[in-house]
Amino acid sequence: MRKGWRKALLFGGLACFATGLFACGEDSGSELKFRLLDNGTYEVSGYKNSEITEVVIPAEYKGKPVSSIGDKAFYDANEMQRLEIPDGIEHIGAYAFEYCEELKEVSIPDSVVSMGEGAFKSCACLIEITLPEHLTSIPKFGFRDCYDLRTITFPENLKSIGDYSFDHCENLARIAIPEGVETIGIEAFVGCYNATSITIPSTVKTIQRSAFYSCKNATWLTIEEGLEEIGERAFINCEGLTELRLPQSLKRIGADAFSNCKNVENLSFSDEIEYIASTAFSGCEKLPYTTDGEYKYVGNGSNPYFYLASAPKTITTANINEHCKIVGSFAKCENLTSVVIPEGVKTLANEAFSYCERLTSVSLPSTLTTISDSAFNNCKSLTQISLPADLKAIGNSAFYCCTGLKEISLPDGLKSIGNQAFYYCDSLIELSLPNGIEQVGLNAFPNKVLTAQENGLNFMGNASNPYLCIVAITDTNGVRIPAACKLLATNVFASANLRNISVDKESTVFESIDGDLYTKGGETLIKYAGGSYHDVDFTIPSSVKEIASGAFSKCNSLQCVRIDKNVERIQASAFGKINGLKVYCKAKSRPSGWSEKAFPEEISVYWDNSSYYGSDGKLVIW
Repeated sequence: MRKGWRKALLFGGLACFATGLFACGEDSGSELKFRLLDNGTYEVSGYKNSEITEVVIPAEYKGKPVSSIGDKAFYDANEMQRLEIPDGIEHIGAYAFEYCEELKEVSIPDSVVSMGEGAFKSCACLIEITLPEHLTSIPKFGFRDCYDLRTITFPENLKSIGDYSFDHCENLARIAIPEGVETIGIEAFVGCYNATSITIPSTVKTIQRSAFYSCKNATWLTIEEGLEEIGERAFINCEGLTELRLPQSLKRIGADAFSNCKNVENLSFSDEIEYIASTAFSGCEKLPYTTDGEYKYVGNGSNPYFYLASAPKTITTANINEHCKIVGSFAKCENLTSVVIPEGVKTLANEAFSYCERLTSVSLPSTLTTISDSAFNNCKSLTQISLPADLKAIGNSAFYCCTGLKEISLPDGLKSIGNQAFYYCDSLIELSLPNGIEQVGLNAFPNKVLTAQENGLNFMGNASNPYLCIVAITDTNGVRIPAACKLLATNVFASANLRNISVDKESTVFESIDGDLYTKGGETLIKYAGGSYHDVDFTIPSSVKEIASGAFSKCNSLQCVRIDKNVERIQASAFGKINGLKVYCKAKSRPSGWSEKAFPEEISVYWDNSSYYGSDGKLVIW
């Protein structure tokens, strides 16, 4: 039973009264706990869960400013209903107010510039929030499960909205992303069932996976020019939408992006769109499809046959309209034996012919530039295929398990090959990479077509350079990269706990420093050799501007990493799931070039850090 609105006024340095107020210092048994930071300011580090319902954090403690609220400082303070944060607070820590389930009102001053992951997660009774004007990033899980949240006022300087940040804010009435925001994270607004309108500004280039999943009551969707990609399941189950006006700038629509938007009756998109996934509009029963026999196409004002959305499963020979540009939807056509794709088609969508196990003959047009993920996955009867000269990309698992494929030639202009693109193509005995290849996926090829094996590494290349690309590691004790190697398969080092990496001095692409792998000149840290003689403590060298994906994966003995402000970019999954690892950063908050997926949950990240105590007990300024 609630005790009513008992108020606590917390003033740093003042004595505490016996009734209605409580002490402020950690050393006097107070409700609030404080911790002195290296910069001479205090952080609110903890709170004794009590019956007090109104809390005012002091601006000073012991004569020094209070600058931050620590990680989990108010975790599960489930009696607190009102909170006042003073001007001067710059940072709110990770999960600082998680499970403050009775919190209805909070004032956040404009001095706050950063918030940690899950800062207000599961504040189920919070109704309204005004975010501070200098905040540039809403963190992952920031307001997840704030079920009663109805109104958000976004700051003008906001650049990114993190993954799951407003996940299941079920009573949010309107989602109006301000101009300037560049990133909307994965599942950012999933389950915001009662939002009636969604506005996406021109500065957003990509809507991530499931960002607006099941916003069922949204009847109005405004997407400004500038958007280039809509991720998979981005608007799935948005049943209230009746019209989709997609911007002219849009290039890609992912799998199930608008699946089960069953009331959409009007759709417009540009002729310049490059990719529409096979299932992008599945379940959109009211779309104005163009029919050609038993085939269904999605079109626009200039081409009603633009995208092949549906084909009959019983066909033996495919008959595609000559005006089609993007082909999909032949997956599991079990009787299909041959297909001629007409000139003008630019893209084969994901799973376009997957599991067409009797398919033996495929004719591709000269206009084709992209074979998407799993396009010919498990086409086991396919023995040979001729790829057009202008083909630029082969997607993940594009020819996966095409066990009968014996002959294929990669064109000179090919730039990228996805993960497992030709994996389990066990009948392939010869395959050459073009010299201009820029990206090769992990496990892209069967072992039979490897062109070299040496120094604990497997290579894929061609007659002029068999060492062109490293595709696998066979020895984790130590590897040596030859000068002829120009490329690494995606995350090829990520799964290996290497002891040492060395590079031939003549290499113009790679460099080894203290047994770790960098690009030449040291600007990108590719792989930290975590199994080597390295200390458990590692400071990123001053030359490094980028940390690559997988750089620290499998480095299980590593306990501490320090990152200075010189690091401009950190790729997703740069750090593996290293239990107990602590990452100290001089930056006050996550820089825009650092992926929100750089650090998994198992890792503790500390911001605005510039000093530590060494093993000898002395303070070190780094």
